[in-house]
Amino acid sequence: MINLIRNEFTKLGKFKLIIPFLLFISIFFIEYHLNTIVTFDNLIVLIPYIGIVLCIIFSGIVSAEVENGTFKYYLTKAKTRAKVLLSKIIMEFIYTFLLTTVLLILFNLLGGYLNIQIILKYFTFTIPLYFIISLTTVLSIIIKNTPINSGMCIILLSFSGILSELLFKNNIKFIEYTFFPYLDLTIFNSSESINLVNLEYGINLNISYGVLINILFIILFNIVSFILFIKKDIKS
Repeated sequence: MINLIRNEFTKLGKFKLIIPFLLFISIFFIEYHLNTIVTFDNLIVLIPYIGIVLCIIFSGIVSAEVENGTFKYYLTKAKTRAKVLLSKIIMEFIYTFLLTTVLLILFNLLGGYLNIQIILKYFTFTIPLYFIISLTTVLSIIIKNTPINSGMCIILLSFSGILSELLFKNNIKFIEYTFFPYLDLTIFNSSESINLVNLEYGINLNISYGVLINILFIILFNIVSFILFIKKDIKS
């Protein structure tokens, strides 16, 4: 399994591995240069953009290999499909964790205040990133077109908040029990603004439920991914 995971990182390529790190590190240094101070808000504002980058990187995690025929390599090596997919998912999770952790370390090095509460809050806010890569994986199994996969995830990330607010305004309150309002948990960094939203629309958005629903859908999407991938007809 370790070799499979290492192979997934190799296939990702140096460009996709390094560029996101350089991009967000550069943004951090620019913020520090402009403001001479880095706050927690400067850190968490990057999380949704990390999600967009992850959509682009992993949108072809399955479809690209099936389409170009490289997946047949695993079949010749007698690797089970379940192990292959598991190695891809683990690689995605490790990559996401490393990227977000590096930014947290940089935040600390540039003078950001850290304690256990802030660290826990930060990693709580990153949970939707694992939701989006899980969704990207299942879409990559279903849809062969990589740009469509990434486009769908980016649109979902970009407009889920707007869609939720629009539905709340039209008194469609059941949306609070879906994942749409919780794809950006950084909104809960300001309790005052969330309380105002809850009062205005008569709803009860809260971070505990947001974390729970993200985790449930992460599990669901990965289960669906395994079912679909194992049964997928590989013709390429």
